[in-house]
Amino acid sequence: MGGDFKAIADDPYPWFSYQHDVGFDPPGSNRLILFDDGHRRRDKFPKSNNRGQVWELDEQAMTAKLVLNADVGVYAQAVGSAQSLSNGGYSFESGIIDPAALFCRTTEVAADGEIVYTQQADGILTYRSFRVPDLYTPPRK
Repeated sequence: MGGDFKAIADDPYPWFSYQHDVGFDPPGSNRLILFDDGHRRRDKFPKSNNRGQVWELDEQAMTAKLVLNADVGVYAQAVGSAQSLSNGGYSFESGIIDPAALFCRTTEVAADGEIVYTQQADGILTYRSFRVPDLYTPPRK
């Protein structure tokens, strides 16, 4: 919230808080991908869910353009991950959705933020999850 960059976004509360798995994607680019726990936003809007976000940073103009702001459909209190996929979509992990019931969910979204797949695991929390094409192909670097 605040800071040196001006947000370019349609969302009235675009900034992330308590984010996880933040990284430039691909490394060295101006594109930032992250999982937004959104605790600060949830303080203001109690029914808010976690979000998967992609930002394009312009350090010369000091702007941050929100190019993906995907509502993942659930609210996890802690942990999560973010990954771009080879098909142009993204995978986001909501790690601890309900500490009492203990479950987590991976949500895949298309490039436009539409949810195309979810996988829920009951009785466990997941710190990070990553989609892999198979068990033999090395990860992209």
